Amino acid sequence: MPKSKRQISPGVWILDFEQDMVGWVGIKVPKNQKSMRIQLRHAEALNPNGTIYTLNYRRARSIDTYVIEDSGSLGITVEPHFTYHGFRYIEVTGFPGEPQLTDFVGRVAHTDTPMTGKFESDNKLLNRLWLNVLWSQTGNIWSIPHDCPQRDERLGWTGDSGIFVQTASYNADVSGIYSKWLRDLREARRNGGHFSNVAPRLVSPDDGAPAWGDAGIIVPYYIWHMFGDKQILEVSYESMKTWIEFIQKANPNYLWTKSVFSDWGDWLQINAQTPKDVFDTSYFGYDALLMTQMAGALNLTDDMKFYSELHTNISNAFTKAFVNTTDGKIKGDTQAVYVLALTFELLPQNLRPLAVNHLVDNIKAHDYHYTTGYISVNFVNEVLVKYGHRDVAYKCLLQESFPSWGYEIAHNATGMWEHWDSWTEDKGFMDPGMNSFNHYSLGTIGRFIYQYVAGIDTDDQMVG
Repeated sequence: MPKSKRQISPGVWILDFEQDMVGWVGIKVPKNQKSMRIQLRHAEALNPNGTIYTLNYRRARSIDTYVIEDSGSLGITVEPHFTYHGFRYIEVTGFPGEPQLTDFVGRVAHTDTPMTGKFESDNKLLNRLWLNVLWSQTGNIWSIPHDCPQRDERLGWTGDSGIFVQTASYNADVSGIYSKWLRDLREARRNGGHFSNVAPRLVSPDDGAPAWGDAGIIVPYYIWHMFGDKQILEVSYESMKTWIEFIQKANPNYLWTKSVFSDWGDWLQINAQTPKDVFDTSYFGYDALLMTQMAGALNLTDDMKFYSELHTNISNAFTKAFVNTTDGKIKGDTQAVYVLALTFELLPQNLRPLAVNHLVDNIKAHDYHYTTGYISVNFVNEVLVKYGHRDVAYKCLLQESFPSWGYEIAHNATGMWEHWDSWTEDKGFMDPGMNSFNHYSLGTIGRFIYQYVAGIDTDDQMVG
């Protein structure tokens, strides 16, 4: 039920559910009303003048219209079928008289993925952050894990699933939905077996970019790791091998600089420009690291040896091409380059402490704010804790000034924003061409909340 209402002009009402949700609205129409045309327009946010903000829906009209001849002596209840919306607010016109909050009900809907985790603490910011992650997860799983529920898109972007699958697996049993989606991903392959940027492959004619196509390796790994489902490795293995072979054939020097296609890099980073060659090669190394473990799980000893050696060769090439072996600085000197190199084990042991120091210095230089995009932010807090900087990780986690998760929450976020700067005090809304307020990608912090705040982690030596 909506929590508040406001009339903005005669016969035009704004109802606020106080939660960015996915589903639809049911209406109870009073009795003995005739010849009505009731219209609901959906929105995630309001303009400064109090009207609904719909530019970010692009071509999605997101309007429900009911033409009612007679509500009868008891009144009637109506709601739409075969559609859903992403919204927090509705604009109501044509309703007879003043609408009552009890005349409306929000129907939350999503694919059934049974909840397996819950987080609650004495910190209100963390509690709200976890809820925002959860709301965006459930609202974006509709037969496939898609990127956003409100605009004219709703696509199964592979890069988003590649980073979010682990967080999703802590919150709910998503093994079924991701197993189904991986079948979509395998069926979407082209050009000899190249993974795609979206699955099902409805748009994006290019093959998968680094970190996007790699979801064909990352998602099977985490479904196996989190749920113990070895079958997902068996059915995915040949497609994963083909993806690695494609990258290696195009890049025999072990630096992923060719056949990168759209090459988005650390997407939506802020106040930083991470070099694409560093980013892409890092993900090539990540692929090899995960394939080593999966080949071992399937008792494919020759493959396990091959992928281990491949990871070593990529690491050596990465260090030679991108790393100053005297001071440990990596090309680009962004937070992302250090986070990825450390997470994917691409640096010699003696250079890792130096890289950690550069990462921490960079974060401090930005007054304990991240510059990472939604790919590398998945790993940054874990790296900080692993290398002895838990205090820095928590200071960033609990940050409330821009850019941060706390800044979003302080400005009424009830889902995960697509950008760090989807809305700011000084600029207002960013470009409406791509500006969702319900987009789980920056919600990868959810797994850190489980693993390091709550202390519930997986065992690297055991799966499931």
